[in-house]
Amino acid sequence: MKKTLVAIAAIAATSAFADVSIVGTFDPTYVKTSTTYGAAAGTAGNKVDQTGMTYNGRGTSQITFKVSEDLGGGLKAIALMENDFQAQNKEDQLGKGADQGLPGAGINFGSGGGEIYTGLTGGFGTIKLGAPNTPTLFTQGGSVFGTKLGSGFGESLHGSAKVRQSQTVQYETPTMNGLRAIYGRSAGQNADTNISVAAGAAQGAVANLTNISAVDDFGVFYANGPLTAAVTYWKQSGATNGATTTVANTILNYQASYTFGAAKLIAGAHSEKAAGGTDGKDNDGNFIAGTYTMGATTLLAQSASYKDKYATNAAAPQNKKLTGLGVDYAFSKTTTLYGRYSNYTFDNQTTTTANAKQTKTAVGLQVNF
Repeated sequence: MKKTLVAIAAIAATSAFADVSIVGTFDPTYVKTSTTYGAAAGTAGNKVDQTGMTYNGRGTSQITFKVSEDLGGGLKAIALMENDFQAQNKEDQLGKGADQGLPGAGINFGSGGGEIYTGLTGGFGTIKLGAPNTPTLFTQGGSVFGTKLGSGFGESLHGSAKVRQSQTVQYETPTMNGLRAIYGRSAGQNADTNISVAAGAAQGAVANLTNISAVDDFGVFYANGPLTAAVTYWKQSGATNGATTTVANTILNYQASYTFGAAKLIAGAHSEKAAGGTDGKDNDGNFIAGTYTMGATTLLAQSASYKDKYATNAAAPQNKKLTGLGVDYAFSKTTTLYGRYSNYTFDNQTTTTANAKQTKTAVGLQVNF
């Protein structure tokens, strides 16, 4: 038996296999949220305080599988599957959270979404097929807080948030003198109304009764010593589905950073436009952020503003402002204790269900592997 195992091991050692690595992040976060809602002019809105456990205050809780196979001649096959999750047990997933009055018990591990693609990489650059992260994500999430607490990403302070598109073909150039470019396209699709398939019936063709907008995303990135810079342009074509219309929409993001000693300064801006004018898709804004590192401790800060350019809101623009503060303490290269504070204000919110002001105070522990 021992000789058999040795022989199997020897055969395996001489066979061609893809290299597979597993990386991940666990990031539970304890947050206190104070929300003041909109109200008619001259009156005070309702205020609600909530405290509880949430997730992903600093990073995305996920387990990611990375695959690489050397095909020879400098060519490699690559694949990646990111599986996002929330740091809770199965009992919560099955409803205990809801029984306790907690909204959205969420998921433990399964179809939590995340980046996923396969492709080829070599001297020509890299081609990815699937749902790779969009170039615009790198600029919208390019502040000191990434896309997490204090960043303004989820509140669209850097334009309507973009992460990834399904059915994407993406090309990344090699880096030359610190410069590289990325272009991704998710093709649109016209509806095929000739196919009618009863629910559960076998079918040879997929019924597509929906017009799908095409999305193009292009970015240019530069990194050389202490200086980095990036410009991205996201474009969505329009599509009409019955009474629902997806308007043509563009987002331009740009930013630059400079590191000097223990400090890093980042500044950026965006401009978003929609055909015919659309609430929430006609705006611009800017931000300035920085970090300062002292041994294992890093201080973070950001100020961001959003200007509503929607013509219908001209008399009462729904502008936004953000102040974000943070502190990280690195126990090691993979474990960080952190604190976050964010203060958002939303102008001219007169409905009782819209946020007029929101503050969050959080502490969390991020463990990477």
